[in-house]
This record gives sequence, structure tokens and C-alpha cells, in this order.
Amino acid sequence: MLSETGQPFRMTMAACLLVAALLSLAIGTIRVHSVVRDGEWAQTTGYEAGGLNLIYREANGIRPYGDLDKDATPGVFNGLFYTIYGGVARPLVDRPVAMVLALRLFSFVVMTIAAIAFGREAARVLDRGIGNRSRSALMGAVCAIAVCFGPFTGWWWLTARPDIVVFACETIALVTVRRALDEGRRGIPWAAPICVALAWGFKQNAVVVAAALLVFAPEPAWRFRVALAAACAAVFAALRIYEGPFYTQQLIWLAAARGQLGLKYVMPQVVTALQVGAPFLLVPILELPAAWKRSASGRLTAFLFVLSGVAATIQLARVGPSRNYFFTTYLAGALLLVDAFAARTIAPMWRRAAMTAAAVYVAVLPALYLARPNQLGRVTVTTLDVADARARVVVMRAAAAPRYVEDNLDALPWHSGQAVIETIDQAVYDSSVSAGVITISIADRARAFYYGSAFVNSAVWRETFERAGYVLVRTLPGDVAYYRRPTT
Repeated sequence: MLSETGQPFRMTMAACLLVAALLSLAIGTIRVHSVVRDGEWAQTTGYEAGGLNLIYREANGIRPYGDLDKDATPGVFNGLFYTIYGGVARPLVDRPVAMVLALRLFSFVVMTIAAIAFGREAARVLDRGIGNRSRSALMGAVCAIAVCFGPFTGWWWLTARPDIVVFACETIALVTVRRALDEGRRGIPWAAPICVALAWGFKQNAVVVAAALLVFAPEPAWRFRVALAAACAAVFAALRIYEGPFYTQQLIWLAAARGQLGLKYVMPQVVTALQVGAPFLLVPILELPAAWKRSASGRLTAFLFVLSGVAATIQLARVGPSRNYFFTTYLAGALLLVDAFAARTIAPMWRRAAMTAAAVYVAVLPALYLARPNQLGRVTVTTLDVADARARVVVMRAAAAPRYVEDNLDALPWHSGQAVIETIDQAVYDSSVSAGVITISIADRARAFYYGSAFVNSAVWRETFERAGYVLVRTLPGDVAYYRRPTT
């Protein structure tokens, strides 16, 4: 039985999480409606257009990893992302707007699977402390919704990017091993190595979870480690064979070529991540000593929390700002808080106060999103100027090919066709040119008048095309400069 002193604390936490879950569902409903209505005119997250460009190619039988001297669109994500999402897109390849919607809803379905896995684990852990299976199941579901569909995951569960599949695979792997450690099971929990290998096949930073599971492997540890290594090696070998000779160049050498970008990229995004996810990124720090003493699964989760947090900060310094790099830290932090909430030993007053404040924050933040939509946090895609995007697309469709389009412009691959558009990841491109991986730059091709037209909105690319001799036709809505190749 739980002591009476713990009841008010747990009731407060439960009430806050219930409010957070209900408000997150409300925000999610608004976002789905907005994407169905206006999503064809805007990216839901950064660089979605670049990923969709390569998915569109994959659906048309064109490998995403090609010669960057001929096409400057790098496959910055791992090959399984383009393969699986390309397979989902293939039946709708002749209906690109419907294809984009289907891909985004596919991410939503995958996040729902992640929520089910998280909710089952939360219910299992809570049942040990609460001792009531039905209440534990209800609280597990509430925790899952608040965590998986809350403000921190934001728009990622409605975007065609690999992050949510990685999050789901990591969730399944982590909760599988946690359960095996808690229950003292012997034998290989095959779901874990398979899911980690799949996660890595979508995005390379899943190696952090692989490292944590190698350190805290369930018994017999050596068999699990061999299974994990074999699964990852099999995925890599299959992708290397399927994707062709440029796969390893873009997957490994482009990543190695990325220069250190510095603290100016790290600090703003860390601050932004903390604004949205402080309860899951800061409060678990207080729980690390208790988690380490509590159980083997607690040690695994605490180790992953620290390791992934350090790795995410390093990644931010190398590839630029985005809080999705903290998704693994966020997942581990959420599980640490569930463990603390369910612990039979009541935590000291100062730790309970911190957790209560965190729960209140989790409940208040989505309320503020709804009270001030698109000010504190983007709730609909209409804030990305749908009318401007429509006006730009009309011009882009009629422009001369091949077209160069700057990577942060919206609604391009699915409206203008994948074969005549280059969309690039700017950080990857710049470091690849400086490292000699790309020998023919976009500026070189512009000087050779390779592009029939160009659509750019940053000063550096405006200057590039003007110096090359391209003619400014006009400035489109959204301050996008439209250049054409000079006539001879």
C-alpha cells in the first residue's frame, strides 16, 4: 500500500497529466485538420521538402543517393527512410498532393504505435507502485498521450521525416529491454535488436541507443550483443547493396565532412528545447541517483538519458539547430519520471516539489498554445502564408527547367516535380564543398548557366546567381527572388 503522504502528490501529478493529455489531443486534432486542409502548401517541419523530394524520386524508381556533382540534393537521412516512405508513396505517385498527406498520416500512425508501447510500459511500472491494474492502465494511457503527442514532439508526428519512426523503434527497444531486466528474463528479446537496427536504418543517431543497450544488455549479455551487432550489420549491408555506390559516400563521408558550427547554433536551440521540454530534460537530472540505485532498468534509462543528452548537444554544434536531436533524451527522461512517480518509497519533499512543478508546466504549456495559437507555438500551417505559396507555385510550374530551389521554400517537390528541382541541406552542402566531396558546386553550375531558373530568398544565393549573370525576373510573394537564365 502507498503511504498516505504520497497520495496528494500522486493525485496532483495525475490531474496535471490528464489535463495535458486532453489539451494535447485538442491541439493534435487542430493540426490534423489544418494539414488535411492546407498542408499541401507548406512544410510542417524544416527540410521536409528535401526529404519529400527524394521520397518522390524513390517512388519513381530513382535512387536517392546519386552523384552530387550532377544533382546537389544529398540523401542526408539513412536509406531505410527513403525506401519505406517511398514504398508508402508509390501507389499515389501520380497524385502528389494526396501522397504527401498519406506520408504525414503514416508518421501519425507510427507515433500511435510508439504511444501504445510507452503506455504499456508506463502501466507496467505504475502497477508496481499503485497496485491497481485498471488505474495503472488508465494512467499509462494518459502518460503516453501527454508524452508522445505533447508540445515537445510538436509537428514531427505529422511530417514526412524519419524522426518519428526512430522514436517509435527506440521506444519499443528500450521498453523491451527494461522489462527483460526487471523480470530477469533469459534469452534474446528480439524486438530490441531488430528495432534498434531499423531505427539506425532511418537515422544514424540511433547508434546512441545501441550503445546504451550494449552496455546494459539483458542476460545472456553476450548473445544479446551479438544479436544487436548482427542486426545492425545486416541492415547496413542490405542498404549498401540496394542503394548503390554513392550510399556510403553520402551517409558516412558527408557526415564526417560537417564542420563544427559552434555555440551560436547550440545555445538558441537548447533554450528553445528547454522552453518546451524542461520537465523532461531538467527534472530527470534530479532523479538520476535514485534511478541508478533502484534497478537495472533504472540504470539503463539513466545512462541513456545522460549519453543521449551529450550526443544531442554535440550534434547541434555540428549540424545546426533542431530540438528533435533531443528526442531520445526526452524519451529516457519521461521514463525516469514515470519510475519516480511509481516508486514505493516516497521521494523527499524537494524532489516531489520539482516533479509537481514539472507536471503543472506540462499541463499549462498546451493550454497556452491554445489560448494564443501560432504565437507561443505553431498550431496550424496557415501561418506559413498559404496564399503566398500558391502564388509562387504557379510561377515555378511555368519556369524553365532545370530549376534550382533554395532548401527552405515550401510546397515544391510535390507541386513542381522531382526531376527538375534540386533542394539541398545547406549545412551539409557547404561542408561537402569545402571538404572536396562535391567538386562541382552550385555556383559552378550557375556560372555555366546550367539552371533554366532559380528561386531563392537568402542573400548568399541571390548574390551567387546575380554574379553568374542570371536575370532577376521579379520578386515573388514571401520575398522570393525569381531568376532566369539569360537569353543568348
